[in-house]
Amino acid sequence: MTIVQYVYISNFENQHIHVFQIDSYGNLKFLQKVKTFGQGKPIVIHSKQNYLYLGTRSPSGIITYYIDNMGILHYKYFIEANCPTFLAINIQTNMLYCISYQNNSMEIYSINNGVICKKIKILKNLTNCHSVYIDNIRNVIWVPCLNINRIQLYEIDRATLFPEKYMFSIKTEDNSGPRHMVFHKNQKYAYVIKEFNSTVSVIFINTFKIIQTICMHPKIFYNSLNWAAEIHITPNSKWLYCSNRSTNLISCFSVSKNGDRLTLLHYQDTEDQPHGFDIDKNGKFLIVAGQSSHHITVYKINNITGELIYLSRYQVGKQPMWVSFAHFNVT
Repeated sequence: MTIVQYVYISNFENQHIHVFQIDSYGNLKFLQKVKTFGQGKPIVIHSKQNYLYLGTRSPSGIITYYIDNMGILHYKYFIEANCPTFLAINIQTNMLYCISYQNNSMEIYSINNGVICKKIKILKNLTNCHSVYIDNIRNVIWVPCLNINRIQLYEIDRATLFPEKYMFSIKTEDNSGPRHMVFHKNQKYAYVIKEFNSTVSVIFINTFKIIQTICMHPKIFYNSLNWAAEIHITPNSKWLYCSNRSTNLISCFSVSKNGDRLTLLHYQDTEDQPHGFDIDKNGKFLIVAGQSSHHITVYKINNITGELIYLSRYQVGKQPMWVSFAHFNVT
């Protein structure tokens, strides 16, 4: 069985998705440019079905695309949604969660045969929420809220399958701005990137306590240059990467074996305003999009040192905002 991987780039300004196939050496083959009726930003891909979902503005909504066995996107459906900032899928309940930073809310949609078809619940008063993560092991929803410096936690009701019961919040430093998160493969530790002070915190999930906070950029930079964006971890949880849109750097951290400690190792100069990036299924490649440079760069991840090795650069559409890998098993 062979794994075939595809890369999807949403371009905000000129309203396109660029589609590439990536080979085992990190070479990209251009496959498709899809015109979207709206400014596309967040992408999420259903890991158990061949569907991609794109959040758009002007008009504001979510587009469902079918992914065929060649990686090509086929438009299926559009549904109105409140200014999507981030999308996530609960695989167990087959529901999509849509975060809206502008509307301080999280909308929940049902998925029917791969298509986002109906809004079934909305949670309000999530001040400046920026992302959402589903922990089906503990039945907990994590919602980082940028301007109030808190991660709000909700319990998933076992009967309705909705996150109805507010549990509590995890407080981060003042003026830190928790933005996005990733989780260790052992599900014992979470890592949150803070936009306003360019730090990363480690959270011990059993107690929901922050046990480490570490700066993600060189000491020569000042606080005025803090504008952190994305965070991703390799599938083996060995290396963790963060992007900063002011310094145009990607920072590399090593993760301790049990996940409780980060160590800052390297900085990689990259595209102008690196808003979005992603790591492939095998943890071999990292692709970053420059929102201001209108290009993407492909790096190989050195599995011994975690360093990013430059491979190639490609022009895409204007203001690329999101990078997502998808993989398919081919016999």
